[in-house]
Amino acid sequence: MIPRYDIPRYDRAAAFLRRRNRVNIGASSGRKGPPRIGGMTGAARRGTGRRVVASTGRAACLHPGLKDSDRGGFQGLLRSAVAYLPERYGMNVEMWIRALKAARAGADVSQEGLAALIKWSPSTVAAIETGRRRPTMEFAVAADHALGTGGLLAGLLKESEGSSSPSWFELWPSYEQRAVRLRHFEPCLIPGLLQTEDYARAIFSAGRFHPTERAEELLSLRMSRQRLLHREDPPECVFVIDESALRRSIGGPAVMDRQLGRLLEVAELSNVRLHVLPLDVGAHVSLGGGFVIAELPGNDHLLCLDNAARGQIADYPEWIGLVQRKWEHLLGEALSARATLELVNKLKVTP
Repeated sequence: MIPRYDIPRYDRAAAFLRRRNRVNIGASSGRKGPPRIGGMTGAARRGTGRRVVASTGRAACLHPGLKDSDRGGFQGLLRSAVAYLPERYGMNVEMWIRALKAARAGADVSQEGLAALIKWSPSTVAAIETGRRRPTMEFAVAADHALGTGGLLAGLLKESEGSSSPSWFELWPSYEQRAVRLRHFEPCLIPGLLQTEDYARAIFSAGRFHPTERAEELLSLRMSRQRLLHREDPPECVFVIDESALRRSIGGPAVMDRQLGRLLEVAELSNVRLHVLPLDVGAHVSLGGGFVIAELPGNDHLLCLDNAARGQIADYPEWIGLVQRKWEHLLGEALSARATLELVNKLKVTP
């Protein structure tokens, strides 16, 4: 199954070390639930038994081949894992928070204890660990010193600040690449996989919410994702787009006209089907927002949900069942592929 939340960098690092024979990963009690990085077991803290760290139903044991300097409980494993992690794996703030909790648990330090050690308020530490306040480099350096992590937290925070994609979205492009089928409903905009560069730039530049450099980074990421539509073994892609998205002028008439032209172009691809949900449908089952259902090999399914604050990637069976029912309803209300192309041609200014 796909993890219910973004995979912590520790998990990926541990898997990488396992392949390099640096760390043995064994099965734990099989605990279900959201991934989290725990601390050492009581036996490990007492210096007896194996040094074990629980993480999403797995147990990671320090390998005898690691240097003595790395046998500092959880911090040693975490430092080693990060050191051997390939550069292609990224870090984000959510993963950084998990690393902080792991280091704190490994040192057997409570939130209040960490606050006292670094002379920050307990409420600030709690706010950072729950994601309500973004960690600063000053905080990361102080936590490194208090927890003896050798600059790890500061280094990871610096890396997370250099990530080009939103933290919650980092893993989604890899799921898109693996998908055998993508079902996408969009109530407001043309879906990202179908956007022209000018259309996407207008979205990222709207309201000057993003600095120019950041907007260009997001634009580059979006354009790069579109390559999957044209690869040798592309996924089957079905799009249901609300008619309002075709009529909303994003970037001006010329930009919209080229965007409508792009829809006509991609509709010719054998792996792409376009459907428009007409305005006269009125109320429908997904007025609250868009979604993507990705079907992966092995009949696994994953959801990408978006909203005004941040999105979410999830694989809860009950959520997937609900969204699939909504998808079938929307598809049933939408225009046929032929009627959709007729509408797009009608709205397009230039032939």
